[in-house]
Amino acid sequence: MSKSKKQSAEMVRVWMPIYVADEIADTAHLSAEDVGAYFLLRAYYWRTGLPLPNNRTTLAQISRLSPGKFKRAWGLISAFFELQDGHWHHDILDREIEKAVKNVEKKRQAGRAGGKAKALADATAHATADGMTTGLAKSCQTHAPSPSPSPVVPYQEGKVASSSYVSVAGSEVDVSTGDVVKICVEDF
Repeated sequence: MSKSKKQSAEMVRVWMPIYVADEIADTAHLSAEDVGAYFLLRAYYWRTGLPLPNNRTTLAQISRLSPGKFKRAWGLISAFFELQDGHWHHDILDREIEKAVKNVEKKRQAGRAGGKAKALADATAHATADGMTTGLAKSCQTHAPSPSPSPVVPYQEGKVASSSYVSVAGSEVDVSTGDVVKICVEDF
């Protein structure tokens, strides 16, 4: 298994699929002790992502059986495994691990794509906001003719200025309409 697949496989080790109907049918001939040993061997296989070693002592330890009890149980359990390249493989677990790794990779790719899209949107919004702020701070935008004939009177709470425009937080507001006619972002 490649390093990338091994890392992905480690992410799926917190769960292991068990198909209850198949499990009951496939192990109907086993004792409760045999089923427990078989489950522990598969759980170890799933958690490591690797086939089981071809070492009866190690397998007995994994299955938590004494060597004598393991020898008897292995006579039945070994039918679920196939010896390849010096390791015991479990066809169903190999397929499930591969499927789980592919799912993790697919989700990782989707997360990266979503993260890139969000980063691009955030960067665009930030750049736009920075551009607007910078542009506005350098010179105030005016949406109305200059009120030169009418002096700007500072806004005072509860008083209406005699001018047609009042200054509110550095911006100018038309008293008659309430429209903002000049915005100075630098004052905010």
